[in-house]
Amino acid sequence: MTTTYPADARSAAQPGFVAKLIFYAIVPTAVLVALLYIAHVSPAAYDANFGGETGYLEISHIVLPLIAAFMAARLIFAFHRDRNLPMTLFSVLAVAASVFAAGEEASYGQHFFGWEAEGVFRELNDQQETNLHNIGSWFDQKPRAILEAITILAGLVVPFMQERVRSWLPTFMKPYVTGFWFMPIAILIQLSELPKRLGLGGVGIIPDIRYSEVQEFFIFYFLVLAVWHISECRRRDIAGRAQA
Repeated sequence: MTTTYPADARSAAQPGFVAKLIFYAIVPTAVLVALLYIAHVSPAAYDANFGGETGYLEISHIVLPLIAAFMAARLIFAFHRDRNLPMTLFSVLAVAASVFAAGEEASYGQHFFGWEAEGVFRELNDQQETNLHNIGSWFDQKPRAILEAITILAGLVVPFMQERVRSWLPTFMKPYVTGFWFMPIAILIQLSELPKRLGLGGVGIIPDIRYSEVQEFFIFYFLVLAVWHISECRRRDIAGRAQA
């Protein structure tokens, strides 16, 4: 059974169309265009500002998960007040995963404080960094592939079959099915690494940059949007039940 909400409750609980258009579509698209433009026009400027371990791109890989962690932490208390244990636990997991991702991307401070990797990290880490994701594929490629698959499902598959997916989910998850607003970021996640997959980096006007790092930006941006989506869906769900 699908829950329906009055139109006034839905419009009151959802963020404005313009806000969604800006943050779900315009901002991430502008970021990709800007990065490619800078890399094409001035490769040296791109390398100096976005290419290093302490460049803006790498810093965004830390900041975005921390933003998601902060937003998810607020949801812990919100769902606790709602007496929604499953979503409270889900929010705790989201905080833990986001903080872990930020720590891994920062190598837990190594690139900012300049210490040397010691012990097992020095022996097993292929970049001699104090993180797990450079130790082996089980900590890097496989989790990344899972995340990418999730973004494809949530952004490119589920929006076309929302009601069917909602019917498959347990009750506590039904309000949080993703919609068409997730399509732009899901498409950008795929486009951002397409030159690498096709071996086109440095061909013609296509710049030769680390496209996997660009893709990571969009994956973490997707994470922020997902937590925001859950927050807005919670408000809509509460407003709908109040109007029922």
